[in-house]
Amino acid sequence: MQYGTEILLQYLSHSYAGITRIRCEGSGGTRPSQPAQASTPSNCELIIFPEKRFVNLRKMCYTGHRHDSVSQAKEAFFLAACFIFSAGSYYGLPCSPQPGDLILAADAGYLHCLAAGLTPHRILGDFDSMPQPQQREVDVFPVEKDDTDTMLAIRKGLESGCTEFHILGGTGGTRLDHTIANLQALGFLSVRGARGYLYDRNYTYTAITNSSLSIPCLQEDAVFSVFCLGADAQGVSIRGAKYCVEDAELSAAFPLGVSNHFLAGPAEISVREGTLLIGWQTEFEATGGIPE
Repeated sequence: MQYGTEILLQYLSHSYAGITRIRCEGSGGTRPSQPAQASTPSNCELIIFPEKRFVNLRKMCYTGHRHDSVSQAKEAFFLAACFIFSAGSYYGLPCSPQPGDLILAADAGYLHCLAAGLTPHRILGDFDSMPQPQQREVDVFPVEKDDTDTMLAIRKGLESGCTEFHILGGTGGTRLDHTIANLQALGFLSVRGARGYLYDRNYTYTAITNSSLSIPCLQEDAVFSVFCLGADAQGVSIRGAKYCVEDAELSAAFPLGVSNHFLAGPAEISVREGTLLIGWQTEFEATGGIPE
């Protein structure tokens, strides 16, 4: 298979602002060699076919398998981000879907999607929060089920090959239990090799499993917190923060990692074994006050 003369390799640190791209030069079909191997996280994606430069160099996953044609390769490689609109409190779009991204509405999250000026590709849910829309792109589920409506959308995104998820309207509202469920859903995505971002009014949350995350400092002394999801997390390190640890253990039974602070640079968080829930402040009061 001929990929072309230029392949862009994206080592996903999944930082909130910005990514690292490494350019590999070579003949068609060459698997990327080992650039920056020592600092490469476990998640590694290729982005771009030279003949199809689209979506701001959006991601495509390198499977390592040979394909007989470019069209087959495109089907196997191009992975869009998934934007899920849930029925909680909606605080606006922190980033906009790009051409090729998958937009899903979970039940009354459809109203948030319309408020954002977007048309979802699918609407999923039991429609206990709003009347069922009359569009054809609707998947109706029973009220009594194991999955929340947001989880139904997450499963749909995974089935569609997405590895990056943005969940809007997944916090607040009148149902704290759904907020907790959506925080757990970040762990669900993480252990399956995907990365989810859950947006609250002033905070962004994500989860990492057996990997690392670099969060840029948006404002000195801004708050971030690190929690354990599931079994005790081993080999936890936090660097570049007010409170640093090396090779520590975090337990879901005690919130040791709450209310850390950025210094002047990015905070580096890693875990050798286990899943961490990480939240960081993304908006600040005009007075500069940092809520704890």
